[in-house]
Amino acid sequence: MASKLSSFFGELKRRKVYRVAVVYVVVGLGILGAAEVILDPLGLEAARPFVVILILLGFPIALVLAWAYEVKPEEAVSAGLPDGDGPTPSGLASQREMEFASPVEVAEPEQRPSIAVLPFMDMSPGQDHEYFCDGMAEELINALTKVKGLRVAARTSSFYFKGKSEDVREIGRRLDVGAVLEGSVRRDEYKLRVTAQLVSVQDGYHLWSETYDRELRDVFAIQDEISRSIVETVRPTLLGDAEAKLVEAPTRSLEAYDHYLRGRHYWEGRYEGGLETALRYFEKAVEIDPEYALPYTGIADSYAILGIYGYIPPQEARRRTSSAAQRAVELDDGLSEAHASLAFYRMSFDWDWERGAVGLRKAIELNPANAKAHVWLAFLRGLQGRFEEAFDEMALAKNVDPLNNYNAAMTACVHTWARDFESGAGLLEEILRRDPHYLFAVWLLAMTYREMSRHDDAVRMCEQAVTLSNEALNFKASLGQAYGSAGFEDRARAILDDLHACEESRYVSPLWLSWVHLGLGEYDRAFDRLAQAVADGTPLAMMLHQDSVYDPLRSDPRFAELAMGVGSGIVARSYDLNRSD
Repeated sequence: MASKLSSFFGELKRRKVYRVAVVYVVVGLGILGAAEVILDPLGLEAARPFVVILILLGFPIALVLAWAYEVKPEEAVSAGLPDGDGPTPSGLASQREMEFASPVEVAEPEQRPSIAVLPFMDMSPGQDHEYFCDGMAEELINALTKVKGLRVAARTSSFYFKGKSEDVREIGRRLDVGAVLEGSVRRDEYKLRVTAQLVSVQDGYHLWSETYDRELRDVFAIQDEISRSIVETVRPTLLGDAEAKLVEAPTRSLEAYDHYLRGRHYWEGRYEGGLETALRYFEKAVEIDPEYALPYTGIADSYAILGIYGYIPPQEARRRTSSAAQRAVELDDGLSEAHASLAFYRMSFDWDWERGAVGLRKAIELNPANAKAHVWLAFLRGLQGRFEEAFDEMALAKNVDPLNNYNAAMTACVHTWARDFESGAGLLEEILRRDPHYLFAVWLLAMTYREMSRHDDAVRMCEQAVTLSNEALNFKASLGQAYGSAGFEDRARAILDDLHACEESRYVSPLWLSWVHLGLGEYDRAFDRLAQAVADGTPLAMMLHQDSVYDPLRSDPRFAELAMGVGSGIVARSYDLNRSD
């Protein structure tokens, strides 16, 4: 009983109830004195008891309010706007954040423990295990994201600093984290030495460090041990069960795991050669262990990108993507990556956008730090013309993965669909200042410049995209369109001839041919090719509703009929909105 009373009186002190009581009494006595001076000369002495009664009644009310609404000096400061680096995704998103953000919601992320896991250095004798070091860091990121209350910077943002000699405090500032994990891996035959250290970004001091000498077969145990050591250092109460595993072995075969890591290493390049190499490793991983779910997501994602870029026919891409994604979900229904891959297939190949949205929300529910799922859901909402929702989802992805160029480029893409070309171009230009050779941003900026009638700039950027892609046909088609729009008819027709010549030996998407015809102003031919692309199920035809490249065809009644077969759950189309204004 005594301890409860002590705790109660301590809480009164903490909430400053005593201070409020003293201030109230002083003010009350002052009011009584003032009442005597004012009321007596007016002959209103009888009113003095009522003043006393009001003051007495107000005393317990003041104490209750002091208890319920404790005043903290930082509340006034935390209500301001957060100062983030980089461009605001959209005016709509920023306004929405301002309207709905409470002081607690704004301050809360800064109060949470936060960490970034940098790519581990390869200290192996042959310096040939970079993929394994990257995989070690990525697995630790995935493990730490499972810890409730711990904010973890996503892989792409952490890996932005790979090979750079940035000060740890600058890394912490850029990623908005309180601690950084860095380390090294030495792999020699079947021996493994992992050194890891956790550094405070506030002062650069080490919070924890450890060296692990193990057999290679213990790799998952090492990852789990490191993860739990970090959590215990950052916030001991987060785990609840100190023995809880953060890393579960996804396969019994280290050889399959090794092939999966190699596959992801090449997949990150996202160009044709890289994707094909990645596929070989993913397929070898499932050949070794057919029950290993993660490589199936890699297979699905690889075939999806190959189909979207048009490197393989859409029918083949659809069949292979669907099979691999379905298998991943069957093997592990709790795997966020599996649901994201299957949802991406449904939105890109089936054009079933509502089922795609359900799958992406499931992926996010399983892992809120899955930035890729957030971006794909934003992309899908943009396809539906639900731009405010798209920008909100992009903002969530940026919070998880602030330095991801792909996320920023996709945000720019949605801006262009909303016909905000200036904002889209600004975002893409900023990406290219950081990474001048980022092919996706180069290509998108070329298309954006063309819509802004900056035809010389569009041609220059398209030529750069063709060079960076080793003359990939989809980028050559975009160059042909840019040539046509800029008035260089001979150059555009030369590219059209090249594309037709390639049809004899490889797949050439009718969508690419439609782009060149659009640039040349040959709208009937462009429509015929576009109709063929929709009939073939060409994945990129999903952008029919929003992409401004098709604006010259929208007045054709046939176009509206064609578009009705692409996508589901459409709320608004940007061209309809523009036409009604």
